[in-house]
Amino acid sequence: MINDLHNNGMGVMEWPYRILSGLRGQRLNRVRYVVLPESPGLEIRPSESWDEVEYAVELVFDGTLVVISWLMENEMECLNVRSQSVAAVIPDYSKTIDLSAQPGWEACVGKELISVRISQHRPVPTQGDCMWALALTFRNAASVAVALGELVDDIPSYLPDSLVVLFGQEAAESYRISGSPTSAWGDEIA
Repeated sequence: MINDLHNNGMGVMEWPYRILSGLRGQRLNRVRYVVLPESPGLEIRPSESWDEVEYAVELVFDGTLVVISWLMENEMECLNVRSQSVAAVIPDYSKTIDLSAQPGWEACVGKELISVRISQHRPVPTQGDCMWALALTFRNAASVAVALGELVDDIPSYLPDSLVVLFGQEAAESYRISGSPTSAWGDEIA
């Protein structure tokens, strides 16, 4: 089963589109960051607008697990979306930290998802677009985006082998990368 939301030259794939579209109306129950095993833990940043995550974000909705990670295949730099936990794929790689009660996420946990948005870019001009950001909006107007990037001097910057989590529409709209016509807020798909 192909379950990656990147294009491999074919556009947004059907499986993750169905999964992401099917999340509308579900409640977010838990949030976990997946970090490298040698990581001491999550570094608390002074900003409440964003976090940096080494490898993946696991979101547990009503009955559905969604894992968002970075993926690099040669020069393709994309977000990867799947329904299998990192621990199930790479048991020795995964160390998870529950962030469900942390500022930023606490406004989303327990709330109904009402909108899914994606942003795409073209890292290789001769290949198709692939997703670099995924934004979610909840019934209470809280929103969060997960995008390729890192924090440099506490400012989101593009890096394909790390993730930034942007809390709120304003933070997502302020983060842009070259090669993408949209900010991390993206275009609505569901």
